[in-house]
Amino acid sequence: MAFIRNPVQIVEIVQPLCSRTFGTSPCNATGVPCYNTDQTCKFRAALDLSQSLSLFFVEDMAFEWRDEPGAFQPAIAIPSLMGVRTAPTVLNVASGSANRSPLGNRAVCNVRIKDHPWNDVDVDPYLSTRDF
Repeated sequence: MAFIRNPVQIVEIVQPLCSRTFGTSPCNATGVPCYNTDQTCKFRAALDLSQSLSLFFVEDMAFEWRDEPGAFQPAIAIPSLMGVRTAPTVLNVASGSANRSPLGNRAVCNVRIKDHPWNDVDVDPYLSTRDF
């Protein structure tokens, strides 16, 4: 029997979340509930980004279920990853290269994720109160 290894790219995005509950002290916000994120906060004085949500993205059909301890489980991943491109850190020791900044270049990662309808389960803490 031959075993073939297929590399799988997994991108994890960690979203900082507010630990407060909308409309309950100390969060005295009113109106349409926020999404417990920094950008959607309606009562900044009570913002507490001490929690986080990890979202995993993989390529569509790029995985198989593994029943091994510690193995990545694709059931928690969103199959929307279209591509990942990386460029490593480059040091410019003693400003030896005139083509780079004196400190060098930082590592860069470009991730392409396709947009599609999503049910917002586990992402929107007030999903049951939305009217859409």
